[in-house]
Amino acid sequence: MRITYWSDFADPYCYIGRKRMLQAIREIGEEDRIELEMRCFEIDKESPIETTETMVESLMRRFHASQEECEAKVAEIDAMGQGEDSRFSYRKATRTNTMDAHCLVKYAWFIRDKQRFERMERIVDALFEANYIHHENLADREVLLRIAHEVGLAVDDVRHMLETGDNQVDVRDDEAIAKDLEISRVPFFVLDYQQGFSGVGTVEDYKEALQNSLWEREEPHQ
Repeated sequence: MRITYWSDFADPYCYIGRKRMLQAIREIGEEDRIELEMRCFEIDKESPIETTETMVESLMRRFHASQEECEAKVAEIDAMGQGEDSRFSYRKATRTNTMDAHCLVKYAWFIRDKQRFERMERIVDALFEANYIHHENLADREVLLRIAHEVGLAVDDVRHMLETGDNQVDVRDDEAIAKDLEISRVPFFVLDYQQGFSGVGTVEDYKEALQNSLWEREEPHQ
């Protein structure tokens, strides 16, 4: 079974939802039967390459909300994220442009070998951790090149890809598909090209959806 999911590294709910989905897969014991493919979705295409804003300040500007409201929202998200990894911090993360990070994901995806799915998940893990655990700037190409090296990609080729923007069209293609599917919020998961749902569910929610989808695949049709 394949899980296709739209996600953005700038969205903490995408980090949390993916963590819970992976936990659900482990708990039903189907790691060997389920493949994950991330599709790209930028929640804010106008995000800068560099910023000095804190996360609270960024939320205040984007949503025209008070500092008190944004402090409460950041604290709420931090509590959710720390339920998945005690090192998680949305407060310390940087809201910068994620186009290059998505291009790295697409570059790796189009290397069609037996490590394709595993390599994609390693890159996705590393990018989310760079933002929410290590609090690095995902628009910094040196950060992306380090991650590329860690997962075994040819760094010079990745550098060339980032400089030329070769994979930006692939990111835009993912976003065009999302628009056609009327996806307006992420994470958005599609199970086996059929059942789709958005937002962050519980591990139990995901387990039920996965088990139902697997059952439907195995149930003989009349």
